[in-house]
Amino acid sequence: PAAAATLGADGDADAAATREAGDEGAVLALRRRGEAGVHHRRLFLAAGGLSLIGEDEAPRPGATYRFPLPPGAETRAQEGGRVLIVQPSGRTWRFEAANAEVSAEEGVYAGGDVPVPTRQLVVVAHREGVRWALRRG
Repeated sequence: PAAAATLGADGDADAAATREAGDEGAVLALRRRGEAGVHHRRLFLAAGGLSLIGEDEAPRPGATYRFPLPPGAETRAQEGGRVLIVQPSGRTWRFEAANAEVSAEEGVYAGGDVPVPTRQLVVVAHREGVRWALRRG
């Protein structure tokens, strides 16, 4: 959905993806070209699923990346621009980013039949690229 898009693109946007898997985890590389430019994203999911490390490259500093959270998730700001995500079950995840400002805002989860109000992480890049990590607490 548009609210979660990192860069605007029309319905004819050029996109590509590659995936590699190994003993340590899996890497997914994505590229999307839209009217605002090209967005590259690399994701590394560690074996066991305890961490997800991402790297985004956009054509300009100040690009905004939004990460909608599932309904019921709470966010708590921590030192150093980190955000603690607390799921309704009590399980926690830590989100942090380098070369960026991280905040939590109101958002909408559109993964079900009806959109539901929720929280979203907002990452504003200081440079053309940003590295971020989501780790289980």
